[in-house]
Amino acid sequence: MSDASVWGLAANVATVGATVVAALGLFWTAHSLRASTRASDLNSLFLMTGHISAAEAQMAASKDDPIQQDADFNNYLNMLETLAAAINGGLFGPVSKRIASDRLCNDIAILMSGEWSRERIERAVTSPETFCEMAAFHRKNKTRIKAHASALQAGLSVEPSAH
Repeated sequence: MSDASVWGLAANVATVGATVVAALGLFWTAHSLRASTRASDLNSLFLMTGHISAAEAQMAASKDDPIQQDADFNNYLNMLETLAAAINGGLFGPVSKRIASDRLCNDIAILMSGEWSRERIERAVTSPETFCEMAAFHRKNKTRIKAHASALQAGLSVEPSAH
């Protein structure tokens, strides 16, 4: 074997090795991005549900001031609308979407079960686009929302569906 063929073979082995290392690097990068996206996705869900819980607490705290409570209720509805937009827009991965959808189904069921909240929702609607994301979510999830409403009336908890 001549020196040229040894160097040629070495170059070929080095090229294959570099290709394997590059492929492994791409795989690792894709895996890291996916893990980072999932963590970011879950963090966004925690932040969003935290804001919704804070809006609920503020609404409860303002129960003695009807004007403030209406403003707080509208803020709560806007938080739910944002959650619905994130779900409808596919901004969540499968696990976060399932958790967020269950939360929204439950909140909509609660809102629709009370005369007080239904009246305030009607007053809060100022255009055909108001709460359009929640309306779209409701259309897609009527059965699940009804299951939540039935469970609420019976005093039961709802098992999450396998969506």
